[in-house]
Amino acid sequence: MLIVKAFRRFFLLTLLLALLAGVRAEAQILSIDFNADSPATLLQAGFQTFYVPQANTPGPLSLDYTVSDPSVSSGAITLSLAQGTNFTNFGANTAALLSRARATPTNGGAFTYSALYRDFAIATGSNTTLQLQLSQLNANTAYQLTFYIYDGNATASSGTETVVNRTGGGSSIFGAVTYQGGATFTSNSQFSTTSTATSDATGKLLFSFTNTNAASTGQGIINGLVITAVPEPSSGLLGLTGALLLARRRRVRRSA
Repeated sequence: MLIVKAFRRFFLLTLLLALLAGVRAEAQILSIDFNADSPATLLQAGFQTFYVPQANTPGPLSLDYTVSDPSVSSGAITLSLAQGTNFTNFGANTAALLSRARATPTNGGAFTYSALYRDFAIATGSNTTLQLQLSQLNANTAYQLTFYIYDGNATASSGTETVVNRTGGGSSIFGAVTYQGGATFTSNSQFSTTSTATSDATGKLLFSFTNTNAASTGQGIINGLVITAVPEPSSGLLGLTGALLLARRRRVRRSA
């Protein structure tokens, strides 16, 4: 009897490990560096470019990217930038956008993302709202996003940029980044915010960026973006979990 129990446990453990190996790990779908020139001279390695002119340019600006991931069955993602506060009609936000490139930061030690942090897109003016829309995603699907936010010239004061998830008419805080120009960088994620957001029924995500940094004149800015698939367990793993719980319940009943 002891041998049978030991074999059963060994079999279940082996099956569990095999199914765990089949769980799809987190996979980066798309990494974007917002650049101030084309072709980009400050393009971060492993990223694709989104060019924003350094002169005032009416929005929205859009670019399509080919991707290969089961969480984006369309095979492409459209990324669009705009300035404005109309969160129900993205195309109506036609105020100007521009970009800037800075001399800092520089790479050193564990920090290797200087190209990403040195240039960025801007919602032109003072106390402006930048909007970012992602479309052609799978409907009602969770994605992990990381936004990079920093202005190396904003040395006069510290301030915070707040990212709000506006998808489907919502207004929940996605995250915030507090920065001051001239910072000493120790990691690539130092001035970034990461969280999960779920696309709407049309496969879109919408975010707004507002800034309290007086040295940046309250302009919404963004340096880069990474979209990552949220890992999901396989159906086999879920089935095994249910079977293990059922077996445990039976053992408890027998011992009662």
